[in-house]
Amino acid sequence: MFSFFKEQIAEHIPDLQEILVQPKETRNAQFQGGLETVGGFLQKYAPADINVIELIEEGLAGIDWGSIFTPDKIDDCDGYDPDYFGEEDLGEEEIEKPDEIFWEQDGDEEYDPECNFDDEFFRSNNETYDGRSIGWNAPENPIFIVDGTSMNDIKQNGIGDCWFLASLSSLATRPERVTFVIMQDRNSSADPECGYSFKFFKMGRWLTYQVDKFLPQKICAVAAENEHWVPYMEKAYAKKYGTYDAITGGWGCWGLTDLTGGIAIKTKLDWGESGIHELFAWLHDHQKDLLITSGINGGDGGAGGEVLQDNGLYGGHEYSLLQVALVENLEGKYVELINIRNPWGKGEFNGDWSDNSEMWDTIAPEKKEQLLQPREDGAFWMCYKDWVTLFSSFDLCLLPTSMSEAKDGPSFEHESAVAGIYSPDQPKVRVKMTVTHKQNIYIQTLMDCSILEAKTDQFIKVNFKDADGNIILPRLPNNYNPKSFSNYSQNGFLFNLEPGEYKIIMVSYLYSESAMTARDGMKWLIKAVGKGVLLEAM
Repeated sequence: MFSFFKEQIAEHIPDLQEILVQPKETRNAQFQGGLETVGGFLQKYAPADINVIELIEEGLAGIDWGSIFTPDKIDDCDGYDPDYFGEEDLGEEEIEKPDEIFWEQDGDEEYDPECNFDDEFFRSNNETYDGRSIGWNAPENPIFIVDGTSMNDIKQNGIGDCWFLASLSSLATRPERVTFVIMQDRNSSADPECGYSFKFFKMGRWLTYQVDKFLPQKICAVAAENEHWVPYMEKAYAKKYGTYDAITGGWGCWGLTDLTGGIAIKTKLDWGESGIHELFAWLHDHQKDLLITSGINGGDGGAGGEVLQDNGLYGGHEYSLLQVALVENLEGKYVELINIRNPWGKGEFNGDWSDNSEMWDTIAPEKKEQLLQPREDGAFWMCYKDWVTLFSSFDLCLLPTSMSEAKDGPSFEHESAVAGIYSPDQPKVRVKMTVTHKQNIYIQTLMDCSILEAKTDQFIKVNFKDADGNIILPRLPNNYNPKSFSNYSQNGFLFNLEPGEYKIIMVSYLYSESAMTARDGMKWLIKAVGKGVLLEAM
């Protein structure tokens, strides 16, 4: 509803925002009357627990975080820096869009929908999982989608791919994006004998992967009520990397990138870190543009290696972050809340703000009814401080904003990219980046590397320098270290940069060689998203 209203008055939004940030008693009386008239009209079509006028005011003017982040309004908060994540001055002039850059890939699968498909090669490569024999069978009369797609369809079983299924659960909150990757129109009417097709992002473009009707017994994702889109998608993802073993253990940022074509960033959680409340405000205001997962360290990293904690959470496990909410309690103070889901579809947090917590009685009953759905579905709420304290890290992904025919799927409107090939004697890549406006810029470094290689052998170091050769630090990840190598993980970066020229230096390191080198023929791609940003190879 708000999106429709905003579209109708788009050209007037700057003027409205200036008025809406003023106290109601100082606003123009005619404007305030008009706002109440419009709100009254739209209220007829809104749920009873939604105040449309408040929705319009919040949506157009935004939350005044400076007035909220004070000790008398939020516990453990002593102020708010509105510039922590940077100001933006994007200017008015049109910017020429750079050419789209991506790697042509082998293995993109297109099949005649009339043919029968039996992928014996994949099954022969997956005769065992985690050292145990796999039995294969074809479900009897499988249904691809029963009643629409939902995160509640996703229930991890015996494969250690919580990081992928948590990413998929987050994606499931955006039905139009799920429809694309699961090729819903094609697969919903497919004959199981012809198999099912899915799309994943790889090195700058979207590729199709096809799987046959057979599924591994006892270990694949649960197909509740004979609905099979999740286990077949999990199988297609295993095929992308060769085996189910290959997708055991990974990173949310990797899964989010493969599922969205977006720029994913993994960063640590630390309550003592500067900007921790600014981070909440930023996540709250940008959640419609992001998908997020969050993990807890611990466990042995393998299938079934998670460790149950007294609070109901699991170490060595990845969760989906579904919503960021700011709620006023009955005392007039504000509570920062986070909605999270376990990809098992069960196993929930049992502390404050969990399903049966008395904390829900401290807010208005209508707000409680709007947010809380107490049931054993793996989803739960917790306060922001508990999330930061109890979880180890989170992975956010900026979602593409447009569709690209060249890339066969979602892409960014303002994206610039460069690509090349490593050689063993030249493991260092240098790229020049030109920025025309002060703005937030997302940057991602990609390598044509499997998850297994990344976990065991492929390390990377990325430096960013200004025109004077000084190292510049990103806003995210907050644990970025320009001096150290880390496992390659499709990780990205968020900067707020002034106009000027910058240098990106990406260095490959192979653990097996104990040296800065690269696998011969390794493809790389660096992309940046920002208006008027241009990347050029040096």
